[in-house]
Amino acid sequence: MGNLANLQYLILWGNPLSGSIPPQLGNLANLQWLILCNSQLSGSIPPQLGNLANLQWLILCNSQLSGSIPPQLGNLGKLQELDLSYSQLTGSIPPELGNLSNLQRLYLGANQLSRSIPLELARLTGLEVLYLHGNQLSGNIPASLGDLSKLKDLQLQNNQLRGTIPPELGNLSNLQVLSLGANQLSGNIPPQLGSLSSLQGLWLAWNQLQGSIPPELGNLANLQYLSLGNNQLSGSIPAWLGNLANLQELELSGNKLSGSIPSELGNLAELRVLNLASNQLSGDIPRRLGNLSNLQHLILWGNPLSGNLPPQLGNLANLQGLILCNTQLSSSIPPGIGNLGKLQELDLSSSLLSGTIPPELGNLSNLKYLYLGSNRLSGGIPPELMGLTGLEVLYLHGNHLTGNIPESLGALVKLRDVQIQGNQLTGPLPQSMINLLQLDTFFFDRGRLCMPNDPAFAAWYAGILKKVADAKTCRRRQNY
Repeated sequence: MGNLANLQYLILWGNPLSGSIPPQLGNLANLQWLILCNSQLSGSIPPQLGNLANLQWLILCNSQLSGSIPPQLGNLGKLQELDLSYSQLTGSIPPELGNLSNLQRLYLGANQLSRSIPLELARLTGLEVLYLHGNQLSGNIPASLGDLSKLKDLQLQNNQLRGTIPPELGNLSNLQVLSLGANQLSGNIPPQLGSLSSLQGLWLAWNQLQGSIPPELGNLANLQYLSLGNNQLSGSIPAWLGNLANLQELELSGNKLSGSIPSELGNLAELRVLNLASNQLSGDIPRRLGNLSNLQHLILWGNPLSGNLPPQLGNLANLQGLILCNTQLSSSIPPGIGNLGKLQELDLSSSLLSGTIPPELGNLSNLKYLYLGSNRLSGGIPPELMGLTGLEVLYLHGNHLTGNIPESLGALVKLRDVQIQGNQLTGPLPQSMINLLQLDTFFFDRGRLCMPNDPAFAAWYAGILKKVADAKTCRRRQNY
């Protein structure tokens, strides 16, 4: 193939290629596109590819290529796109890549690259996309990246970067995505980021950022995603966040934010995810959150919130996850929660809720996880809950429930985990439970509840694999 002197385009994308890249490809003097991504190619990148003076696209992503990036690639003066992402490359980023004066897109993410980000990358004045995420890069973020005036997408997340966020990044007037999460960045969030008028996504989560949320971020009128979770931010949640009309995800969990939840967040008509979990927020849950008609996940667990559970939450027709555990909420459970037909997880555990379990919860036809444990709920287990045929986890433990367990519990054949201990339930366990073939964790009060005198039931119960009980009542799903 190295003899095809007139070849301009070599595109073998998505083929089950294996072995190494032939160094002879470096003889294809007229080659403009070399696309070998999504393959099983291994070995190192031949430095001879640096001889392809007419090359515009070099795309070798999603392979098993290893070794270092050849500095000779810096000779490709006409290169517009370089994609070496999702491979097994090691070593440092060659500073010679800063010579690629026509480069528009640089994808080096999801490798094992180390050391610092070369200052020479700031010479790539035509660069629009820079992906260095998912490596082992260390050191500071170069302030000179703020000179890349055409940059639209900057992703440096999941590295080991330290120091502060350079305020010079606020000069990137065309930037649409800024992702710096999962590093070791410290200091305050630079107010200069509020100048990024084109920004649609700002991800700074999982760092060590301190201070308050700067009011200048309120200028980001086009912002759709704001993720500042798992830092050390303090102060209150700004009411002006309610003015970001395009916001779809607001993630502020795992900080030291205090005060009340601003009712202005109820203005965010496009919001899909609101995650304020594990802060120091107090007071009531604003009723205006019930206006968020597009909301899919409301996650407020681990805050000392008090007062009533607003019945307006029953208006959230698109809600899939309602996670309000580990709070000080003390009202009854509103029957309107049963209107949430798309709900898959309801977690109200480890709070101070009282009253009975609303039978309307039996209308939640898509529910998979129901956590009501460690409250002050009373009355019986509503038989309507036995219509939740998709239910996998049922936690009712640590309440004041009385009466018998509904016989039709055995209809919930997808149940894997049932905890009803710590109540005042009496009588026999339902014979129908022998239909629960997927059940592997079952905790109940042996002193109050008894097993039917039936050999089939005894054999079923003996076959249950008891797992070690999770110390935390409030479990988190990965998608939350």
